[in-house]
Amino acid sequence: MGMRVKSSGTGKVTSSEVARAAGVSRTTVSFVLNDKPGSNISAETRARVLEAARQLDYVPDANARNLATGKTRTIALAVHKPSPHAFADTYLSSVLSGLVRKAKEAGFRIVLELTEEDSEVSTLAALVRSGAVDGLIATGWQGEEPFEEVGLSANDPVLLLSEWPFERFSNISVDLVGAQRKIVNAALAAGHRQFGCIPYVPFKESVSEKRRFEDFKNQLASAGAELLPGCVEAGDLTVESGRLAMRRILEAPVRPSVVFGMNDTMAIGAIKAAQGAGISVPEDISVIGFEGQAITEYLDPPISTVKIPWIDLGEKAAEIMLHKLRNPEAEQSRLSIGSELQLRRSLI
Repeated sequence: MGMRVKSSGTGKVTSSEVARAAGVSRTTVSFVLNDKPGSNISAETRARVLEAARQLDYVPDANARNLATGKTRTIALAVHKPSPHAFADTYLSSVLSGLVRKAKEAGFRIVLELTEEDSEVSTLAALVRSGAVDGLIATGWQGEEPFEEVGLSANDPVLLLSEWPFERFSNISVDLVGAQRKIVNAALAAGHRQFGCIPYVPFKESVSEKRRFEDFKNQLASAGAELLPGCVEAGDLTVESGRLAMRRILEAPVRPSVVFGMNDTMAIGAIKAAQGAGISVPEDISVIGFEGQAITEYLDPPISTVKIPWIDLGEKAAEIMLHKLRNPEAEQSRLSIGSELQLRRSLI
């Protein structure tokens, strides 16, 4: 028969009441509820404490727990991107979805930090050093140097998400150039040789965006294809910016046979602009996208794209960070995430 316990008062249940109900000391309760490693508590005692806490509806005091363990059970996700664009596509929401789910399962919460200047990495370093967060996951930086310059090292609980592998910090890389080549190769294989393109606004300044755009041009040149004059119009990752960019491309002296929206949202806008001008997609002009947003499958026409598994990236990031927090001496983790070509009716 299970234990039957009752709080002795009408206020907030304390750990002393849990200890009394379970017939153990407050220290044992603390060790069990904080999952303290090396505490050498039997499974039977642990189960008794957890059952007493459950029946009493005991909620641990977060501040007291943090003082006792020296941990906040909080992980910061730092996104280095101009704030007006940070939520414009599905990258952040998808990564957060996977990250929060895995972290929550382990009893951790995620706090979001948005940064626009490289110098703000010093604020992130302070969060780690002060113990305000247990770990830091950072995305959007072009290299490891900003983190090293503020005194962080591979021994700190830091994980970087990037487009290419880093040498010193734990990181998860996504080969965006390789993924992009898949969808462009599909257009080339379909016989297209005259291209238009809607890149992300900072493609001339951002190392990452410039790298993707330059590789795109080189890929076309190697295949004997061309990026037509007047057919490169940048957008800001929104549907409206893609629509406006496509309208300008359609005014070029020579119309391309295919337009590459360098994210799916802008590709959606491109299709809307073509259809609004009485131009059929894909019969008159093909459109291809990038990222693999779920909505692309349900549009008319469905968009050919390449899927980047951002939710999986978030889940893997949580798993690696949690492992690092539980095993501070573990070796640095290196993981690469792949991509999946999704061919649909917007490309013929």
